[in-house]
Amino acid sequence: KRRRRGRGRGRGAARGDARRAKYYDQYAKEINQRGWIKRQGGEKKGWGKLFCIVSGPTMYLYKNTQQNSPIQTINLDGLHVEKISESKVNLKNILQISNPRTRQIFFIQTESSDYSDWLKVLKAACNLTKSVKETIAAEDKVLEEEARKKAEEEARKARAAALQEVSESDTKACSYVITAIAKNSKKGGLQKPGILTVDFEEAERASKLFKQYRAVTALDMTDEENNVAVEFLRALLLHMPFPLTTRKGYLTLVENTRQLSWLAMERVERYRSFIDSLPPNNQECIKRLLEFLCLIHYNSSFNGSTMEQLVDKFATAIIRSEKGEDDPQAKLDMPVVRDIVGFMIKRFPLIYPEEEEEGTKESAASASKDQSRSTCLRSDFRFTKSKLVLPSYTLKDRQAAGVQHKAVKHEISIAVELFSREIGNQGLLYLLNEELTDLSGRVGRLSTAKQEIAKWEEIVKDVSELKESMNELTEIRVEALEEIEEPLKQKEKRVYQLLAEQKR
Repeated sequence: KRRRRGRGRGRGAARGDARRAKYYDQYAKEINQRGWIKRQGGEKKGWGKLFCIVSGPTMYLYKNTQQNSPIQTINLDGLHVEKISESKVNLKNILQISNPRTRQIFFIQTESSDYSDWLKVLKAACNLTKSVKETIAAEDKVLEEEARKKAEEEARKARAAALQEVSESDTKACSYVITAIAKNSKKGGLQKPGILTVDFEEAERASKLFKQYRAVTALDMTDEENNVAVEFLRALLLHMPFPLTTRKGYLTLVENTRQLSWLAMERVERYRSFIDSLPPNNQECIKRLLEFLCLIHYNSSFNGSTMEQLVDKFATAIIRSEKGEDDPQAKLDMPVVRDIVGFMIKRFPLIYPEEEEEGTKESAASASKDQSRSTCLRSDFRFTKSKLVLPSYTLKDRQAAGVQHKAVKHEISIAVELFSREIGNQGLLYLLNEELTDLSGRVGRLSTAKQEIAKWEEIVKDVSELKESMNELTEIRVEALEEIEEPLKQKEKRVYQLLAEQKR
């Protein structure tokens, strides 16, 4: 057979082997015991006295102390050692060593003074590889935690440094997205007016308190702007009155797939009814936020993807940021989150670039080139056939925005946090309304039950009156029978007397 060529296991594998060898040698040096034991080699063989040396994972057996070569060598690593009670074999200080793979078992008997020492050494020899693996795993866990904290600290410092570079004038010049979000909601007004105007100093102070802003870099996607877009959508969904993903212990309540799918559909329907029940100004804000998401998506590296792919990317990123890729519940939550995200995007007018002819694309791009550079990333929206036509921005135009774009993301994160808080309040009101509806239904059922109870009480009262009348009738019947029975007895006696006289 041909030998396959390859680059080998690599440096990482070599470093792992070196760590294992280091800990293996360290633990093996600590395992050392020698002395006389009695061993039983099987059912037919009797007990034989042998001199035993345990060094590392190996047991050496000799006939006497002068013998140079052992009569038997046993590798204890991976075997199982346990104590045998005296009641089973009628002997004291017995240890059983078994190999689960070959089903080979033998027993050794030690002196009572050395029994605990032999047991401790043999257990350490059998668990040598397991102890090394546990030590390396604990070491890796500590290193991973330190690396994670270091990365979070570096990201926080980089974000703070980027914010310091943004001037107040640039921030005020880039407040167009806030205006676009709240454009049609000024008439109705909001409970928290901070979403309409956010000053730079207030936003800088508020950013220290908002966890959502710091979590922007936590998503595992290839484009930073998509990270921001997904984080905005996730900020809205996480402040809804129902859990976006399944909580711990959720699967223990579900016994089969049919019940799980039913619960998932119920969760999606509750989301839909809640969004539909929001006031018009809140729905308008959600619409403007989704417009901003799609604008970022259109200007990102995922150009050319459909709305369905956009929903898939957003839902996948939300699941990853919430649970991680290896979580077994992520597969069960993915359809639910995808339905909710898709419903939120499709519930409002689809915001996506209109398909233009090839001839008009070049002319439109050349005509709007100078204007797009001066108004880079501005929300110059225009509606055509219920679609939003987005301006075409090149990569050079996006890079020219620079600091302004960072300020936009900063202000939008603050706006989303304030708006999501209001959505959370609306969610609490929604839950309270649900509870009130449930309570009103219960009150209605209670009133109906009270009416039924009153009817039954009347019936019971009538039955008790009937019982009393029946008792009275029974008494009257008994008295009447007594009154009739006495004359009948006298008449009967008289008839018997007349018959007797006739016979005479």
